[in-house]
Amino acid sequence: MEKLTPLSHLFMTVFLYSFSTFMVVPAMTDVIMSAVCPGEDECSVAIYLTGVLHAVVGLGTLVMMPLIGNLSDTYGRKVMLTAPMVLAIFPSAILAYSRSPYFVYAYLVIKTLTSMLCEGSVFCIALAYVADNTAEKRRGSAFGILSGVTSCAFVCGNLFTRFISTSSAFQVSAAGTVIAVVYMRIFLPESVAGVGIAGTGDKTEDESLLVKDSSENLQLFKNMPSFRDTISLLKTSPTFSQAAAVAFFTTLGEVGLYTSMLYFLKAQFHYSKDQFADLMVINGIAGTISQMVLMPLVAPFIKEKKILAIGLFFSCVHMLLYSIAWSSWVPYMSAMVTVLAAIGSPCVRSIASKQVGPSEQGKAQGCLTGICSIANVISPLAFSPLTALFLSESAPFHFPGFSLMCASFLVMIAFILSIMMREAPVAETSTDDNPAPSLKQKHVSLISYFRVFPTIDLLNAPGHAKLGSQKTAASQVFSVFMVVPAMVDVIMSAVCPGKDECSIAIYLTGAQSVIVGLGAIVMVPLIGNLSDTYGRKVILTAPMVLAIFPSVILAYSRSPYYVYAYLLIKTVTSMLCDGSVICIALAYVADNVAEKQRVSAFGIVSGVASCAFVCGNLFTRFISTSSTFQVSAAGTIIAVLYMRIFLPESVAGTSTKTENESLLEKDSSEDLQVFKKMSSFHDTISLLRTSPTFLQAAAVAFFNTLGDAGVNASVLLTRVFDCDIQYYLKAQFQYSKNQFADLIVIIGIAGTISQMVFMPLIAPVIKEKNLLAIGLFSGFVHIFLSSIAWSSWVNYASAMVSVLSSIATPCVRSIASKQVGPSEQGKAQGCLTGICSIASVIAPLAFSPLTALFLSESAPFYFPGFSLMCASLLVLVAFILSIMIKEAPLAPNCSADPAEPSV
Repeated sequence: MEKLTPLSHLFMTVFLYSFSTFMVVPAMTDVIMSAVCPGEDECSVAIYLTGVLHAVVGLGTLVMMPLIGNLSDTYGRKVMLTAPMVLAIFPSAILAYSRSPYFVYAYLVIKTLTSMLCEGSVFCIALAYVADNTAEKRRGSAFGILSGVTSCAFVCGNLFTRFISTSSAFQVSAAGTVIAVVYMRIFLPESVAGVGIAGTGDKTEDESLLVKDSSENLQLFKNMPSFRDTISLLKTSPTFSQAAAVAFFTTLGEVGLYTSMLYFLKAQFHYSKDQFADLMVINGIAGTISQMVLMPLVAPFIKEKKILAIGLFFSCVHMLLYSIAWSSWVPYMSAMVTVLAAIGSPCVRSIASKQVGPSEQGKAQGCLTGICSIANVISPLAFSPLTALFLSESAPFHFPGFSLMCASFLVMIAFILSIMMREAPVAETSTDDNPAPSLKQKHVSLISYFRVFPTIDLLNAPGHAKLGSQKTAASQVFSVFMVVPAMVDVIMSAVCPGKDECSIAIYLTGAQSVIVGLGAIVMVPLIGNLSDTYGRKVILTAPMVLAIFPSVILAYSRSPYYVYAYLLIKTVTSMLCDGSVICIALAYVADNVAEKQRVSAFGIVSGVASCAFVCGNLFTRFISTSSTFQVSAAGTIIAVLYMRIFLPESVAGTSTKTENESLLEKDSSEDLQVFKKMSSFHDTISLLRTSPTFLQAAAVAFFNTLGDAGVNASVLLTRVFDCDIQYYLKAQFQYSKNQFADLIVIIGIAGTISQMVFMPLIAPVIKEKNLLAIGLFSGFVHIFLSSIAWSSWVNYASAMVSVLSSIATPCVRSIASKQVGPSEQGKAQGCLTGICSIASVIAPLAFSPLTALFLSESAPFYFPGFSLMCASLLVLVAFILSIMIKEAPLAPNCSADPAEPSV
C-alpha cells in the first residue's frame, strides 16, 4: 500500500495535465487557419508557421530537457514538475478569452515560449519518477502503464472536445491545467533520486555510467552538466547509443507525421474539428489498450528489443496507410493500427533507463528527450515545406501524402536499427530475486480452455446472507432497468425531435459507452479489490447511492438541457456504478457458497436480476414516461435503505479454500512489482498469468461481451439491452417505448426461467463447459435472427431463444470464481468485469458508426441489420473457442459437501 499512493497520484497528475493539453488539439487547425487564411481549406502560410514554431520549440527543448532532467535528480521531481505545469496554463487562457487574429498570434508566441520548457518535460520527469519506484525488470511494464494513462487522457480529452464548442474547449483546458497543478502540489509525494525501489537494490553508485566516464576531454561541459551527461552516456553505453538512435529516427518520422497530417486531411478530405477528434479518439483508445493491456501481458514473455521492433514496424504501416489514403475512412482504419504501433515508445525508454544508476534516472530520460528534441527541430524544417509543396497546385507530381510517406521511411530506418540493437545485459545485482517466467512455463493458448467442475444443488448454501444479497441486487436492478425502454425516445426527442433515425443519438450513446467502459476498466477491478479489504456492504453503498442522481434529473424534467445533464451525470456515475453492484453481489455469494455449488448460485443471482428486469419493464409498460423516472429514483433510494438496514456484512476469506491456495499469492514473480502500486492491475495480470483457466474464461467473456454490447448484453457482464438494436428497431419497425418494453419483458422472462429453473436442475448433471457452449450457441442464433428480421414478429420469436443463451454468463463467472482464494473473490469478479469493460469500450466504436451507416441512405448495400450480423459472428467466435476447452482436474481441496448426485 505504501507504493500505491505515490504512483497513483502521479498517474492522476499526468492524466489531468494531458487531458487539458490534448483536448485543444482538434480545434487548433481550424483556429490557426481562420486567423491566417480565413475561409480556405489549404493554407501554405499556416503550414510554414506551424513548422517554424515546432523548430523553435525543438531548439529550446534540446537545451532545456536534459537540464530539467538533471535538476530533477538534484532538487526532486515534484519541484521541477511545478514550473512547466504552471506555464502551460497561460496559452489556453489566451484563446479561452478570444480567438480573434491578434489573440491567436499572441497565443502562438506565448505557446512557443512556454513549450520550450513544457514540451515533454512533464512526461520526462514522470518517467524518472516511475523509475525511482520501480525495479529494472519491471520498468518496461511500468512505463507502458504511464503511456497508457496518457493515451487514456488523450481519448477522454478528444471525446470531450467532440461535444463542446471551440470556446468552451479552451476554457475547460485552462481550468483543467490549474486543477492538475493544484492536485500535484497537494497530493503528489516527493520522489528523491536513488531512494525508491530502484535505489534500494544492490546496484551501487560506482556502477553509474556517468561516474564511470572520467575522461577530462569533456571538462568544457562541467558548467553545463546535462550536455556532459549526454556525451558520457553515448560514449560509455553502446546500448544507450543505439536506443538514442532509434528514438531519434522514430521522433523524426512521428513529428513529420503530426506536422503534416492535420493539414493533409483538411486539404484532402475537408476534415473539421469533429473529424480530427474522432480520429484522435481512435488513436488514443488503441494506444490505451496497447500500453495498459497488451504491454503488461507481453512484457514478461517477449524481450523489449522484439516488442520495440514490432511497434516500429506497425508504426511504419500506420503512416504508410495515411500517405496513400484514397477515401476519408482510410485514416480511421489506419488509426486502429496504433494498437500495436504504440508499444514501441515505452520499450525505448525502458532500455535507456536500465543503462544508468538509480540516482541518474532524470539525467537519462532528459538526455533521451533532448536527443529527440533535435529531431523536433529538424523534422518541421523538412516536412513543413514538403507538405505545403505537395498540397499546392505547383507540386512536381500529384501525391498529396508524399510527406507522410517520407515520414514512414524514417520510421522504417528506426525499425532496421532496432533489429540490429545489441541485447542489453541484465545487471547481476538486479533487485529481482526471481527470474521472469519463461514463455514455455507460462504458455497459455486461447484454444485450450476451461477447467471443468461438476456441480451440485444449492440447497446447503448459507441462506440468509445469500438471500440478502439477492434482494439487494433485485431492488437495484428493478430501478435501473425500468427506464431502459423510455431512454431511446427521450434521447431522440432531445437530439433529433420528430425523427425515427438519428445518427447523432447513436454516436452520442456510443461515445457515452466508450467513456463508461474506460472508467469501468479501472474502477470495477479496484472496487472488487477494495471490497475484499473493507467488506462488501461498505463498498456496495457508494455505487448504489450514485445511481440515484441520474433518474432524479429526468424525473424532474426531460427538456433537452436536462437530458444533456442526465447524460453527463449518468456517464460519470456509470464509470463507478456500471457492473460494480453485480460484481460485489457475485463476490458476496462466493463468500457464502462452496465451489461445487457456485455455478447454480450465480445462476440464481442472475435469475433474480432477470426477474427484477421483467418486473421493471412490465411496470414501465403501463405507466407514463415521467412516472417511470420518478419511480426509478424512488426505487433506487429504497434499495440503498434496504441494503444498509438488512444486508449482513460479508467478510472475504470465510469459505473452505485455505489462504495458501490464493492464486494472487502464488504469483510471487517480481517482474510485475510495479502493479503493487495499482493493485487491481496487478491482480488482473497475476490472475491471467498464473491461472490458464481464468485467462480462458476471460477470453470467452471478452468475445461474448464484444458481440453482446451491440445487441442485448448479459445481465452480469454489461448492459441488458444495448441501444444499437433499439435504434435499429426504431428505424426498421418504428418501435416505441411500449414495444421495447414488450420485447425486453420476453427476454427477461426467458432469462429468469433459464437461470432460476433450468440452471439449478441441469447444473448437477451437465458440465459447465457444455452449458457454456449451449448458451453461446443460443446467443449466436438469437442475434443472427434479429439481424435478418423481415417482420416485427421475428424479433419476438428470436427473443424466446434467450431462454438458453443466458446460461452462459453464470458458467463463465463460476469458472473464474473457482480459480482464486476466498479472500480474492472481489478481485476476481472485478478483474473479469474490467476485462469485459474493454470489450464495452471497443464495441461502441465499431457498432455505433456501423449501425448509423447501415440505417442511413448512404449505406454501401441494403442490410439494416448488418451490425447485428457482425455481433453474432463475434459470439460465434466465443462458441467455437468454448467447444475446444480442455478438461481440467477437480481441485483437490474441494469442500466436503454432499456427494455429487449421479445422473
